[in-house]
Amino acid sequence: MILISAHSYLAPILTTPVPSYRYNEPVVSTVVHPGDNLLIIVSNSPFVVQGHVYYFQLKAFDGNQVTKTSPLDEFYTNQGDLGGVSINATLYNYDNVTVLHKFSGVTNQFGWFEGSVLMQNETPGRVYNVIFSATYPHMVNTTKTFSFELIGNNQVG
Repeated sequence: MILISAHSYLAPILTTPVPSYRYNEPVVSTVVHPGDNLLIIVSNSPFVVQGHVYYFQLKAFDGNQVTKTSPLDEFYTNQGDLGGVSINATLYNYDNVTVLHKFSGVTNQFGWFEGSVLMQNETPGRVYNVIFSATYPHMVNTTKTFSFELIGNNQVG
C-alpha cells in the first residue's frame, strides 16, 4: 500500500508566518495501491511568502511494520522507518513546464528526506507544483503532486 499526504498544519514552524487560519485546513491526499507496502507522508505548506523558503519534509515507512491503522496520525512515529528510499522531487513554475528546482537523494536510516529552496524571484499570486516520486526495491514506484501558492509580502498580515 502506498499512502501519500501533506500535513499543512506542521508548516507554521517551518516557513514564514502567514495568517494562522490558513494552517487550520490541512491538505491531505491519498493514493493506495493494493499489494504494496511503501508508505510516504509529505509535510509542506500550502502557502509560501515571496522572498522566503519553501520547505518540505518527507517520511517513508514500511507499511508492514507500522502497527497503527493510520501513520498519518503520527508523522513523527518511529515505527517502520524505511531508509534508502530513492526520492526525486521537481518544483515547477506556475506554467507547469519550467523547472525551478530539483531535489534528489535517499531517505536516511530513519526514513527522512527534506528539501528547501528560496522563492526569491518567482511571481506571487500563482500556484506552484512539486512532483514527488519515490522508489524502493520490490515496491511499486509512486508519484504524487502537491501544490502551494506563492503570496506576496503585501498579502501577509
